[in-house]
Amino acid sequence: MSGEEKKVVGEAAKADVFTPPNLLKVRASAPGGKTMDEMVEAGTQVIAGAAKNYAEVAMADVNEIDGIAAAMRKAPDQADHFRPELMRVGLNLKGQAGTMGYPLLTEVATSLTDFLDDMRKANRKLSDDPKTALPAVQLHVEALRLLMAKDARGKGGPTERALIDGLKRIVAKALPEKGAA
Repeated sequence: MSGEEKKVVGEAAKADVFTPPNLLKVRASAPGGKTMDEMVEAGTQVIAGAAKNYAEVAMADVNEIDGIAAAMRKAPDQADHFRPELMRVGLNLKGQAGTMGYPLLTEVATSLTDFLDDMRKANRKLSDDPKTALPAVQLHVEALRLLMAKDARGKGGPTERALIDGLKRIVAKALPEKGAA
């Protein structure tokens, strides 16, 4: 070891290591505070309450996605102007649905947002191929509507699996370079 390396080792040996106080634990254990288990239970109750009304929230998101897709179909040459809004609503649905007991909605929303993002990454516009890309968006909308009509909670069965697999094939046709990756 050179002298310089020894100096670094010596300085490292002088370092003080300390653990910062767990303020959450301190506050929770204060008089009137909640235990960790009580806080987890309270959070679980909040999510359970939100999940009761989630079908309405999800349907509003699906309706918004449908409206955006309709605007894209009406003006296919302008479809890419709607992509950020479609991504925003799709990501919202993707982020909430699984937590609220609708993992199939999350899977379809993930497929939609991944498709839109992959198109962007490939420098492709939805308007470049409106006979493939826009129908792929619309089929995602229809899949979301079908799942909501069935109130498809949980992982679903063979029919739902076939629906998801069909979307994957459609995306592969609309974005063949994705399938090759």
